[in-house]
Amino acid sequence: MRKGGYKLLLTTLLVVALRSISAQEFTYQIFTAAHGLPTSEIISVGKDSKGFLWVGTMLGVSRFDGYSFENFQYSSGNNFLGQVNCIEVDKQEKLWIGTNSGLYYFDESTFFKISADTKHYPQGVNDIVCDDKGGLWLATESGPAYIPAADLTSSNIIDLQKKILSQWAVITQRTGKDSKRAVTIRKAGDGSIFIANFNSIYRYYDDSLVCVYSNYDLKSNFQIQSIFPVSRDKIYFDEAKQQLHKIENGKLVKLNLATLYHPNLSGKGDAIIYLGTSGIASFYPESELINFRLNTFDIGVIWPSDVIYDSTGIYWLATHDGLYKIKQSVFTKHSIKTGNNRSECYSFLENSDGELLMGANRGKLFVKNENSFSAYLTKAPKIFPFAEIFGMYQDKREWIWFGSGYQGLAVYKDTEIKNFTEKDGIHDNSIRYFLETASKRLFAVGDMGLTEILINNNGVIRFNKFYIRKRISQYATFFSAIEGPDGKIWLGGEEGIFYLKGDSIFGHNLTNRDLYVYDIKKDRTGKIWVATSGEGILQCRFDNENQLTVEQKFTERNGLNTSVFMSLLSDEEGNLWAASPKGLSYIGIRGTYKGIVLNFDENDGFVKSGYINPVLYRDKKGTIWFGSSNGIVSFKPTDINVSAIKPPVHLMGLEIQGNRSSTGTFSNGHKDNLHADLLLPYYKNSVTISYTAIDFNNSDAIRYFYQLEGVDTGYLYARKLRSINYRNLKPGHYRFSVKAINDKFMWSEQPASFSFTIAPPFWKTWIFIIACILLGLLIIYRLYILLRQKYQTQKILNQFITALYGKNTPEEIFKSIAYNCINQLGFVDCVVYQLDDARRVMVQKAAAGPKNPDGNEIISPIEIAIGKGIVGTVAKTGKPEIVGNTARDSRYIVDDAKRASEIAVPIMVDGEVYGVIDSEHPKKNFYRKYHLHILKSIAQTCAIRISKYLGEEKLRSKIARDLHDDVGSTLSSINIISKIALQKNPEDAMVAEYLSKINENSGRMLESMSDIVWAINPANDTVEKVILRMKEFAAEILEPLNIQYTFIESGNFSTLQLNLSQRKDFYLIFKEAINNSAKYSACSKIEVELIHEGGSVHLSVKDNGKGFAEGKTRYGNGLRNMQDRALSMQATLQIETEEGKGVHVHLSIPLQGAAVT
Repeated sequence: MRKGGYKLLLTTLLVVALRSISAQEFTYQIFTAAHGLPTSEIISVGKDSKGFLWVGTMLGVSRFDGYSFENFQYSSGNNFLGQVNCIEVDKQEKLWIGTNSGLYYFDESTFFKISADTKHYPQGVNDIVCDDKGGLWLATESGPAYIPAADLTSSNIIDLQKKILSQWAVITQRTGKDSKRAVTIRKAGDGSIFIANFNSIYRYYDDSLVCVYSNYDLKSNFQIQSIFPVSRDKIYFDEAKQQLHKIENGKLVKLNLATLYHPNLSGKGDAIIYLGTSGIASFYPESELINFRLNTFDIGVIWPSDVIYDSTGIYWLATHDGLYKIKQSVFTKHSIKTGNNRSECYSFLENSDGELLMGANRGKLFVKNENSFSAYLTKAPKIFPFAEIFGMYQDKREWIWFGSGYQGLAVYKDTEIKNFTEKDGIHDNSIRYFLETASKRLFAVGDMGLTEILINNNGVIRFNKFYIRKRISQYATFFSAIEGPDGKIWLGGEEGIFYLKGDSIFGHNLTNRDLYVYDIKKDRTGKIWVATSGEGILQCRFDNENQLTVEQKFTERNGLNTSVFMSLLSDEEGNLWAASPKGLSYIGIRGTYKGIVLNFDENDGFVKSGYINPVLYRDKKGTIWFGSSNGIVSFKPTDINVSAIKPPVHLMGLEIQGNRSSTGTFSNGHKDNLHADLLLPYYKNSVTISYTAIDFNNSDAIRYFYQLEGVDTGYLYARKLRSINYRNLKPGHYRFSVKAINDKFMWSEQPASFSFTIAPPFWKTWIFIIACILLGLLIIYRLYILLRQKYQTQKILNQFITALYGKNTPEEIFKSIAYNCINQLGFVDCVVYQLDDARRVMVQKAAAGPKNPDGNEIISPIEIAIGKGIVGTVAKTGKPEIVGNTARDSRYIVDDAKRASEIAVPIMVDGEVYGVIDSEHPKKNFYRKYHLHILKSIAQTCAIRISKYLGEEKLRSKIARDLHDDVGSTLSSINIISKIALQKNPEDAMVAEYLSKINENSGRMLESMSDIVWAINPANDTVEKVILRMKEFAAEILEPLNIQYTFIESGNFSTLQLNLSQRKDFYLIFKEAINNSAKYSACSKIEVELIHEGGSVHLSVKDNGKGFAEGKTRYGNGLRNMQDRALSMQATLQIETEEGKGVHVHLSIPLQGAAVT
């Protein structure tokens, strides 16, 4: 049984259709498996809220957008859909399908089964109706079922058997084995539900189920095909071969479709699209009137299964042979037998008798009769034996002029045909157009110019020719002409725009580029329209100088379906019609559709594209005729009614890096707005977005405009392209929008759009950048701190090193270290230990802080065995240690007081532990790596100084020993031998003198050598040893001479440090002063005073001898040597003397850089 799929026809919708005309034209298109359907056997058809067409087949369901079919054969749970019996959209815009395997709904891109699987009873759902509460009424194989809206959730699986009406089994018990099936279910306006199977119709109302009709007892073979309930008391239905029935208030009435059919009338109320035995009809129940019928037998459909009539004026007919698209057309096609199986026409003329003539190929001329066309001028010879009739014109004499493609000019007068060619004086044998001016001048326009036709009062014909030269074309053909306001003749053709002024033709640059002009027309308001090839349609006017200028340009961007137009026509309202190789276009200038651009092609019933030489003509009744090489149509502009349906546009899919993201649709305003705000990683920056707009009238004519905000500055024209690819997008936020316009100049109500964001790589994110900035600042700060610490460390080290200047012995170095650890590093305690290798103990050699408060001596010095305590451990391992909490370290040895933290750093000399710098602090964890770093640097510096000192000591000892053993012994031998030789009393006085000098010089050298050996010897490095030698020398020189002397010391010389050079020079100055006093002053007393005070050492040597007068005595080598040595020490030497008052030598040595206390 086929379901009678009725849908309400809303009479308020505007559709492209006929307005109450008797001769109805249709366009047909059939879709089968060859077009992408899984099978050609179609069971049901429906449309969803987004405008997609759904086609139920024997092998699943297909979605159609006007371009292609997307097939669905399995559900999300791999249930095979199979035969789809019905399609319904509920109040929530959810799509439901009933199949032989159960009930399914569609969500995004997948079907989900909501009915329970069972083997105990059939699962088939034959029909679905949605009630006002959102529930579903189902016609199932087991009977009618109702599912409340609350049960229709995605997580709920429904056992349909439990939803069957309880009264159904009782009321159908008597009717046979198949009578429990519910095949069709419908809802009346008052909410009553009608259920039908093959033989009976039932009504469910107020929880009561009753049978309102049954043919079971009549043993009828006529099955119920469809039902159309109006109210609980009134229902129409169709029975096979019995046409339409009505039951009203219990009374059955059979209706005759022929008597109901009134094509020129409109019924009251809403129409029902009635699919019955005789085909499709538009039925008005309130007035029982049918104003539209289509016998499906006429199009070869014997057994239709379902039909819907959509809002765009299309009937979708489901049949077992495919899906039919049926649409009424405003265009009437005409057929003319021209001998070549084509209805071709190249020119029209309505003559003074009201006859419509049509010029065809090979000079044939036809006239329109009431319902057909016949040959014209049959008694006259052919107008042109071979060429087309391209132009016709009837002049005031009622002569008819004909222009041919290549056989010249002809005129029909006085029942005769007379032909003219170039030989007869016309400018060319190709004539396309005739123009009569306001002054009654007649021109024939064609290739390479035009010809004026001159006729005198006697009817004699002659010609005046006007030529142009070919420039950019083969023939320089002119197709049309108009007269300007000043009488100039304006021509349009292959070479562009020209005008005839006087006897000359001039070119006119209309658009600053070469134009190919097919037609030029003037409308009733004086506007000039120019049809071009490639530049669209130009709306022009004549300016104040009567020159043609462009006012507006119409192209594809304005809604036209092409930019090539070949013929123009202004209708009675002044609206423009334009013929192109793709069809017919309309530009609304005034009236209802002012500002609207429409396009028509074969989908609207127009001539199929592929024709040449199209021409438009309007007869006196306002009918517009179109002729071409491939067909003829006519229509009335007033029958055109523009659809108010705007093509909805949807985003269909997204490919990311070539991988499809989804097959579902996602568009504004729908819950399945997939990827509403998609976040993509930076490496997935190439996207392909597919989209579609739905207009089943002419999908191929839809044009698209798109924009990707963030890339495109505005909407870009995509023509017919339905996918856009963007590659290598930069990180950022993007919003893609697409809108569409159909061939009726209807834009999408709103663009389809979605947003996505391409995340920057982590290293380009603000978090990372800020983190890097912060890290950079932290590094800079850290570097600053490190550099500052390094600077501070270097500064401290420099201070340490500066303090070590002049400190040569380990004791001096150790004292300096301990002192500066307190002063420079802020330690409260510092002790420096030295290794006593013989006893294997660490001995405290220097201290600062509590262990040596006055800077003199260490209080209660201790010794620590190697390996014991923290200091002993460091001495053993040679590795520094920081002990943050001495209470937790069993090695800690209490010295003068118990402290909380300790640091110990070894002093490594030549790879061996020489000493340990140790410090303790009362705070836990006081010492840091910073302190360790400084102490290690100090220890290293000390080690270098000590290593150098020990090396110098060894070298000095060796030199002193070598001088003493080698040079000293040799000089002693010379001295002794010379003395012995002198004691022998040599006879030769000169020899004696030489021996005396040898003895004297060797003695002096021996003494000097002794001084050098003493100075070099590191055992004499202390000032105390210098003082001792000074005393020994004074006694050795002065006592044999009975010279009294005193030696007074004032100050502490134990802390005084002088380097080797200072000690030597200091001693030799003293020695020279004693020698001078002893040898030359004749003194009896010498006073020596040595004072250490402040930052200086003062030496005073004063005798009571005879003295000498300064300036009178020349300084000898001794005094000069004293001055040089004082200068070397940066000391001050003063010698005070007067004759008779002795000599006073005073030496003042500053200790800066030489001594530190």
